[in-house]
Parts: sequence; C-alpha cells; structure tokens
Amino acid sequence: MNNRNDKTFQLLYKKLTDSNYTTINLSNQSYSYESVQIIAADINSEYEFIFKISDYFSFAEKSLNLGTAFTLVDYNASGRSVAFGRVSTAGTNEKKMQIKMDTEIEGILRINNQTIFDLIYPIGSIYLSTIGTDPSVYFFGVWQRWGQGRMVVGVNEGDGDFNWSEKAGGNKNHRHEFRVAMHWYYGSAVGEGAYNSTGAYRFSDNQYDGWARDVGSINAPLNNNETTATRTVSAAGKWSKGDTSESSNLPPYITCYMWKRIG
Repeated sequence: MNNRNDKTFQLLYKKLTDSNYTTINLSNQSYSYESVQIIAADINSEYEFIFKISDYFSFAEKSLNLGTAFTLVDYNASGRSVAFGRVSTAGTNEKKMQIKMDTEIEGILRINNQTIFDLIYPIGSIYLSTIGTDPSVYFFGVWQRWGQGRMVVGVNEGDGDFNWSEKAGGNKNHRHEFRVAMHWYYGSAVGEGAYNSTGAYRFSDNQYDGWARDVGSINAPLNNNETTATRTVSAAGKWSKGDTSESSNLPPYITCYMWKRIG
C-alpha cells in the first residue's frame, strides 16, 4: 500500500487497584516494533500492562499482569493481612492471605468446614470420564455407575417428559406402520380382488400401489341382513405399506463413563 496504511503503537499500564490507565504512544515508522520502554513503578504493587497496535482497518492488543517483588513473607502494614512469595497488597480493611509460590499441603484443606472435594463433588454429583476407573481411586466418597446406555437431558419442570431428575424414558428404535380397515360388499366386489361364497371381500397380495399383507388372509363374512359391513383388520390380517422394519432413532452421540456419588 506504498506505506499509506495508518499505524500506531501504544503501551497502557496501571496498578490493579487503580481505575485509569497511563498511555504511552510509541513512535515508530515501521510496521513492526521492537524497543525497550522504561517506566517508574512501585515494587509493592501489582500492575496490568496492555500493548495495543492499530492500523486503518482494525486493532489488536495483548495484556499482561506483573506481580510484586518477591519476598518470602510480607506482613501488611494494616496488621490484618499477610503474603507469601510476594508483597501484600491487601486494602486497609481487608483480611487476606496472598500466596505466590508453589504450595504443598499435607492433610485435609477445609473451606467453611467443607473439604475442597465436597465443594466440587457433593453427594448426588455426576462424574464423567473416558476411563472406567471408579472415582474413589482418585477422590473420597462412594460412587456407583450411572446412566449406562442412556443420554442425559436437562430437567425441564414444564415438560411432562423431563420434569424431574433421574427420570428415565425413551426408546432406542422405532417402527413405522400403517393399519387399515376394510369395507366388504355383499354380492359383487368393487375394484380388484376376490370375494368368497359368503360375500366377504378379500384383497389379494401386492395390490394397490405397494400395499402388502403382513401375515394371514383378510376375510370377514357379512352378518345376516347386511348389505355392507366394515371390518377392522386384526393382527393376523394386518396390511401395511413400505418398509416396516425397525430403524435407528439415535441422534449423534459420544460415549463416556458416568458415575454418581452416593456417599
């Protein structure tokens, strides 16, 4: 673009406790920038830095937080807070312990009289994994396998199918099937087919645009004094059209092991 595209480089920074940034406009004639910028900073405070580049069309930015200087233990001047591996930056009225170093704890860590594990996986929680190992190997508690072969749906109190937790239902496969009623005429049959000595009308195989008999024959005699009669086809004389085999009713899925904490 013959060096006609706009370009700006900016460095913004502030203490984490401040609201406003200080902005430094970095002068550069090239479309890349490499330099050193020195600023005055308080080693007892944490800072946020943002480096922003812009041209005529858009901009991009990268942020970085910078912690305090290292100190093994630092007691806040308020006498209410302490920090390990950093300078305490707690406010005057705060009661806070700050840690900026690797930490090893032997024993059980409790928060408000609850273990970390109980906070994350209380009784009734579900644990999912691609490995079939009982979670009690890794955590505390008693676990049981849950939901084998079933997909999980969120509870919807307004839907009669999904209105409470752990309600099971649904069907893996389904069948499409047509059932028909036949009408018999006394005397001569209307349309193709054959009628027997009692006047009952019978459809023959493979007639009427693909309709086919499943099993048995369809044959129902008329009652006395009837000139016409309607009979519902029974299971032995069921007629259907098209493929009636079972077909899959499954949406796209992926499997995993699911466990429920019961103790």
